[in-house]
Amino acid sequence: MHVETVDVADAPELGFNERLRMEMGWTEVAKGLSQVLFGYLTLFLGTSVGFGLVALALWGLGEAAGKKGAKVSNAVLWELYLGLGILSVIGLISYIIIVGGQFKCMMYAAERHGARWFMFLAIACLFLGPAFETASGIASWQAVQELKKNPGKFQDFHLNPLGQWLHLIGFCISMLYPLCFTLFLRAIAVCLRANIPVMVVNIFLVLATCLVAATGYTLYKHPAGGPTIPLQQAVLVGAGWGVVLLLYVGVICMIRVIIYGVMAQVRSPLEVQTE
Repeated sequence: MHVETVDVADAPELGFNERLRMEMGWTEVAKGLSQVLFGYLTLFLGTSVGFGLVALALWGLGEAAGKKGAKVSNAVLWELYLGLGILSVIGLISYIIIVGGQFKCMMYAAERHGARWFMFLAIACLFLGPAFETASGIASWQAVQELKKNPGKFQDFHLNPLGQWLHLIGFCISMLYPLCFTLFLRAIAVCLRANIPVMVVNIFLVLATCLVAATGYTLYKHPAGGPTIPLQQAVLVGAGWGVVLLLYVGVICMIRVIIYGVMAQVRSPLEVQTE
């Protein structure tokens, strides 16, 4: 990918070159993005392996149930327990990896164009979203306990008004997390004067906004308890979110490559003077 930067031989670009020399943390930001990508990869692989083991175990249990007098083998039980164990811890492990990478990004990013502040807001949303969801469950503790005692009343389960508001606030904060992180990536591209990546991030934000609007409209037309979403619409919305997630990961990889590419062009004062 071509990165549009101004030639370092003229006076304006010399100032940009010196600024990048003083901002020594951009390489660490790239390493932080690598850690974030590793966290996403860990979540994807761990979830896939966990669900795969559970599916194999259920298939083995189904075969044993179909044969009268057949005993469930220890291998099937181990697959089930291992799959459930992976699913129970992989979210926390990947969460810690991602948060660690984002903290590194926040610590070493420049404050120009709000880069560090966008990263701070993303981390805040990453913590506040689950906190409000937990508070929502605590506020509706009595209703949750009644549901556990009588699971058959799941259709009649409702959060109390306070729990509903806390749940709504937590959902909105969680939705702000990818927006703030994407704006952080855009701010990096602006700081590094990479015009094409800035345009790519802008297009990604427009596509993601359109998909969020389409998803909200679909859920509005088919509320809970009403008619189900047609299969074709559900597949289109699901495929759209799959494409957006792939683009999201691609944008992170692109910005990481841009950081290394731009920083490789930074020259020391001795190199500039000898030209």
